[in-house]
Amino acid sequence: MKAKKHWLPLMVAGLLLAAGGSRVASQTLSSAYVEHIRLGDRLVASVGAPAVRFQDWVFTDPWSPYHPFRKFADLMHSHAITNGCWLNPPQFCADSDITRNSVAVFAIRAWSVRRWGAPEAWSQHEPHSTVPYFDDVPPSHGDFKYIQKMWELGITAGCGYRRYCPSHTTSNKDIAVFSIRARTLADKNCVANPWPSTCLVPANQTQAYFTDVGTQHPNFYWAQLAVELQGMNPSVAVLGCPSGPGYFCGETASKRAQIAAFVVRTILADETY
Repeated sequence: MKAKKHWLPLMVAGLLLAAGGSRVASQTLSSAYVEHIRLGDRLVASVGAPAVRFQDWVFTDPWSPYHPFRKFADLMHSHAITNGCWLNPPQFCADSDITRNSVAVFAIRAWSVRRWGAPEAWSQHEPHSTVPYFDDVPPSHGDFKYIQKMWELGITAGCGYRRYCPSHTTSNKDIAVFSIRARTLADKNCVANPWPSTCLVPANQTQAYFTDVGTQHPNFYWAQLAVELQGMNPSVAVLGCPSGPGYFCGETASKRAQIAAFVVRTILADETY
């Protein structure tokens, strides 16, 4: 999917308004000021400084038009994995930390798409147990079934004894582990808890891709596959690392934009962008 991006001078905003466009309430997101302009019900431009941006993106977050992960959020939407964090206007909340319950939803729905071609097909083929595995995720929890399936597939054992910590943030290491396991489970049809060694896929064992994850580092395998399965340059494979490009920062809280890349590139192996 190739998004069209055209930049026009600010004067065009005036022409749009003169043609019947209307201003939508301005907002500040991620320290970026954006004002949406609509013609009827259609968003046609976002006014910031110093330009008006026409776009056909699904989500209206004020990303840079060249943000390396922007396309992945839209591809998640196209696979019916998410509708974002806000419906009107549609937003993905790309710069927000990703919580463990949201990761469960994304990982299981993407695993199902990879395996059966639809995000909820797993409910018919491999329904989850209704007996809770985690004391902090009762059946009344909105994401109960996805979190149950995360345990059943061996993608995670939780954050402690009978705890999943659904509202906690998720680290870069954890989303790498979760997405890589979901991908290999779908491709190799491995279903077991704990996750079986037979599901392991080869990784480059000699040359470390990240400066902070050497060959003897406990996260080495996952960091290597995070690059190889995504097919991305290590300098742009991980967002928001305080140490800068080329670092994995395994314990850093991951962003929703980051999980979008892992879901699309690692689990779905979608290369339609």
